[in-house]
Amino acid sequence: MKHLRFQPARDAQGHAIEGIFASKVIWSLPRR
Repeated sequence: MKHLRFQPARDAQGHAIEGIFASKVIWSLPRR
């Protein structure tokens, strides 16, 4: 899934680690 508004921080390998964690938090929050 591509986050258009959210740009997750990527590590040296280019993996969006914080994006994975943030995505879980975002899905937990109610949609606006």
